[in-house]
Amino acid sequence: MARPTLTDVEVDQVRCRVCDAAQRLFSEHGFENVGLRAIGSEIGLTGAALYRYFPQGREEIVAAVRARAFRELADLSQKAAAACRTPLEQLRAVAEAYVDFARRDEAAYRMLFSGMQTGDFPELRREARRAREVLFRTAREAAHSDESSQQGRIWAHVAWAAIHGAVLLETADMLRMGVDIKQLVDGVAHALLHLNESLKESSAGDGRSGSVRKPSRK
Repeated sequence: MARPTLTDVEVDQVRCRVCDAAQRLFSEHGFENVGLRAIGSEIGLTGAALYRYFPQGREEIVAAVRARAFRELADLSQKAAAACRTPLEQLRAVAEAYVDFARRDEAAYRMLFSGMQTGDFPELRREARRAREVLFRTAREAAHSDESSQQGRIWAHVAWAAIHGAVLLETADMLRMGVDIKQLVDGVAHALLHLNESLKESSAGDGRSGSVRKPSRK
């Protein structure tokens, strides 16, 4: 007997249930330790039946769960930045959004930054880029750096790495030496601003003193 054809709405509903179940299991056991059979049994499906909704299997489920988490992080970051006026306040607010997200579900946060996935998952790439760009934009603005410059991209990555490290230290309860997460973020922002301004002054100085000598004509 042929299986009944499901509507797009019904497929989306099952996919959502699968992602909910997978996210719970990933948070409880770590996403490396959860397979298709465990995910399927959580909602009354066999592991093989999940291929009907996720043709690429477990990798596609992991990608869908990560995409949802990145979307939530991006939304939280955008909302936090929009509520602030100055670039430094925005960067601090985005960093605090990262901390809040990680505190609520440390396993989900670690899963976001556990490495790249093989396969073609456009939604995951889109949401990951959106979450990253919110932080990158606030970091560039806090450093008064041009988005199009190579140095601006470097500053943004420096801020991203520093804030990610600070979040991991905070969620591991290792910030116990008189420095809290807000002070760390402020330090990152001020360091980027100082470095960027120093670089601009150095470049301006080189331009003033380094006059180009035209070759003489014989």
